Amino acid sequence: REQVVVFSQWTHMLDLVQANLRARRYAFTRIDGSMTMAERELALSSFRRSETMRATTGTTPRMLSSTRPASSSTAPQVLLASIQACGVGLNLTVASVVVVMDLWWNPAVENQAIDRVHRFGQERPVRIWRLTVRHTVEQKLVAMQARKRDLAHAALCEHGGGDGGKGMSLDELADFFR
Repeated sequence: REQVVVFSQWTHMLDLVQANLRARRYAFTRIDGSMTMAERELALSSFRRSETMRATTGTTPRMLSSTRPASSSTAPQVLLASIQACGVGLNLTVASVVVVMDLWWNPAVENQAIDRVHRFGQERPVRIWRLTVRHTVEQKLVAMQARKRDLAHAALCEHGGGDGGKGMSLDELADFFR
């Protein structure tokens, strides 16, 4: 079974997901800004324990049975993560699925968080799910993120700018600051 990291910028959103996981008896852990460093390390080592279980037993924790409560020996399958608390500096390569619950106006912040899972040492393909709702401001955020990504690519890419690799045009550069 795959390990999942659920990122949100809102702890209230993590609360909602947590309530649903608990109701369905999934083993999970959480890291957010309200936790001490010791609590964060404990949550992280608990989440990583699933990888150790897979390596030593060939299995991973499944959904908890409805007849038994979560025990201290059940390693969590899901990490609920505040994007601010977990978006930089952590190695989460034990996971192979990332869910971004809410969009950030700056795609670099999301990419940095996703890169906690999709980084050197990752041995499995990583699936990324960005949840959006049609006919909401999120659609505009998706379009804005795409424009920013395209502009960054054009500015940094050897063949960027749409002019055969000479660089960005003045209009493209001006768009970057609009």
